[in-house]
Amino acid sequence: MNLRYLPVFLVLTAVFIHEANPMSLSEFFKTVDKAEKEESVPMAAKITAEVCERFLTENDEGSLSEKSLKKAASRAAEIIGRLSVSPVSSPEETKTGTEFPAPFVAEISVKESENGIPAGDNGTDGDSPLSCTAIFPRTNYTEAEPVNFMPEAIPGGNFSASFTPPVPAQGVTGELKITFTFMNKAARTLKLLSQYEKDTAGKLTAVFPYRVMSAKNISTVISVLDIDKNGKPVASPSPSGTELLRQIIRCGFKSTGTADFSSQLASDNEQELYKAAESLFQGTVKRFVYGTVEVKSITENPEGDIHVILHAKINTYDLFLKEKTGAGNFQAESSGKTEAEAIKKAREILCTELIAPALEYGM
Repeated sequence: MNLRYLPVFLVLTAVFIHEANPMSLSEFFKTVDKAEKEESVPMAAKITAEVCERFLTENDEGSLSEKSLKKAASRAAEIIGRLSVSPVSSPEETKTGTEFPAPFVAEISVKESENGIPAGDNGTDGDSPLSCTAIFPRTNYTEAEPVNFMPEAIPGGNFSASFTPPVPAQGVTGELKITFTFMNKAARTLKLLSQYEKDTAGKLTAVFPYRVMSAKNISTVISVLDIDKNGKPVASPSPSGTELLRQIIRCGFKSTGTADFSSQLASDNEQELYKAAESLFQGTVKRFVYGTVEVKSITENPEGDIHVILHAKINTYDLFLKEKTGAGNFQAESSGKTEAEAIKKAREILCTELIAPALEYGM
């Protein structure tokens, strides 16, 4: 063999052996047992999650018996479960462009180590097992990147994870989650624990309500195309557009109106719609709300009433930034003595209880 190619040969051989011999359950136990004896509780938990993730990754999905999975989950839970994070306090809602008035605070509890190693002996911040990750709720169209941060020690041997989010740029309603960074990188392990060790999995994340109100003083125009039971556009002005305008004004939106872009909405060509809106508004409108409301079904119930289901596709577009900022599907239903009455009731539910709140918190 040409010695010049020996390093490459050795690397390829090592890769082949590694792929042919995935980590066994006994190797998994041996590695985590060692970590439990020699490391602090947080570091042992981090190592266990990493080793479990490797064990699950190297073994093809479906190749492990349920008995092996349960054993792995049980052992991992014994070590990782010595850490827990729970919510302590969270701020009230804020509005777009305004910082939350207080931080989101969770407490990290650490069970006492049997080997006497203090929980704080965990290396640098960058690789500390106590490093936390804040995970933001997904909006209707975008997803914020998680943020890592370090907790601080508090009396009693526990730690306080206090996090103030960046100033929110978009309205949203959902949940902010604080978890351990090492668990945020161990999706398979978390799934395993969620399946077989639910109590442990549930204590690894603190969940908080997270609400950001959309800006209400931004110039806004609504354009909605109503489509009847035959798939035909309803003549302008749009009944749904008018009802939605009424509801968001009640929510406090200002500088708001409607416009007719029924031909562009009917063609389902968003780029042409944007061009037409920009041409009409000439830089005077920032938020453009548009979409369709369609009659999906009309049936008669046993009592003789007419039952209607409406489906809406609503989007928001920033005409200044030239980018789509929100998209949502909504459905409402109602009954009435007549078809017109049932449609009117369903439209009111759709606009009042679904679309208007989505525009106020999240679109």
